[in-house]
Amino acid sequence: MTRTAYAFAGKPSVGEQLEALTDACDPFTRVGLDSLDIQADWQILDIGAGSGTIATWLADRVGADGMVTATDIDPSRIPSRQRLTAVPHNIAADPLPDSYYDLIHSRLVLIHLPAREKILAKLLAALKPGGHLMLHEFDCTARRTVLNGGADDTALHERVIAGINRVLLTAGAQLDWGTAAHAAMTRAGFVDVDTTATTVSSRGGDPWARLAAINTIQLHEQLLDTGLTAADLDRFRTLMDDPDFTAMSYLMTRTTGRRAQ
Repeated sequence: MTRTAYAFAGKPSVGEQLEALTDACDPFTRVGLDSLDIQADWQILDIGAGSGTIATWLADRVGADGMVTATDIDPSRIPSRQRLTAVPHNIAADPLPDSYYDLIHSRLVLIHLPAREKILAKLLAALKPGGHLMLHEFDCTARRTVLNGGADDTALHERVIAGINRVLLTAGAQLDWGTAAHAAMTRAGFVDVDTTATTVSSRGGDPWARLAAINTIQLHEQLLDTGLTAADLDRFRTLMDDPDFTAMSYLMTRTTGRRAQ
């Protein structure tokens, strides 16, 4: 199985990163999936399932004739559950069955993969006629405004977030994918494409702040190459634990579309 480039591959604190991501993103993700009126007999694919929080949530919503297939490069963190199968799979390189799934869901996967538009064509072919694709992504180009913080801390926050984005871009991420996915899905042949976006405020110690601090640990050496110093990163991690500091989250987007009947 061919591995794809990913900025966080092989980095420390993966468990902590996944925990912060799920705490930050699961509520928004569940609202979107709930809107689809999931049926008991659906075949569902959850791509890049991570720790499996969404895959297990989906498995609780299908019946005896339904199944959730949760895939990841490393599926070892996905727990066992009835009506849930976890398998190792590289969405950029490995095949999918044709016309098989009623719903395909992916969160924060395609943003990192340069072959994202080719993958969309693969996902369209893997859906049954009328089947749904739902992508949850970030638009990292949207400014993460500081709502409460001094001038120096605001400037540091902007520099570190910009440094993280630069590292992601170098690794092949498309920083505006959260909003660019709508047009890409339309080009790929999906119908009824729709996008919803939201951003939330986050204090130090909240999931979004924890995620940012963990990312600076995971990408420490690459961030030093962007011009940040070790002292900058230490100060930023302290700031991300300060409940008096508040900034906006990444812009989270949900883009849905269907394969035509």
